[in-house]
Amino acid sequence: MADNSTNSSARGAWTFSPGDLAKDGWESVVDGSIDGWEHTGLRVANLEAEQTLTLPDAPVERIVIPLVGSFTVSYRESGAEPVVQTLEGRRSVFHGPSDVLYLGASCEARIEGSGRFAVAEAPTSEVLPAVYVPRESVAIELRGSGRNSRQVHNFG
Repeated sequence: MADNSTNSSARGAWTFSPGDLAKDGWESVVDGSIDGWEHTGLRVANLEAEQTLTLPDAPVERIVIPLVGSFTVSYRESGAEPVVQTLEGRRSVFHGPSDVLYLGASCEARIEGSGRFAVAEAPTSEVLPAVYVPRESVAIELRGSGRNSRQVHNFG
């Protein structure tokens, strides 16, 4: 069995031990550096008050999703003035939708707040403007039936 104790030895693996995917303050970073993840990615982090994390200007579009807690995202689109957007979160992922923020490619951002959040990302050459989606605008669907039913929040 392969040793998954470090990120470099885990290339090509589908399961990772806690900490294997930690990078630059992020708890987990899944991106093109892992075999099979060239077209999509995910970052997850926990922040405490006064902590911040950054997203560099890159050819990657992103959606910032509060999982637990609320956050402030300061971002700057290419050639534009900086913008500050508050994302009202929730107590847990089981407490309804939260606000989300789409950031187009070539957008740098700084995230601060207290709680846990995720950033879904995908490489792209198309540059689209940022879009704030308040929780009230997130479409909610019921899928499946009986014991296999679930509520899906279509934030993206």
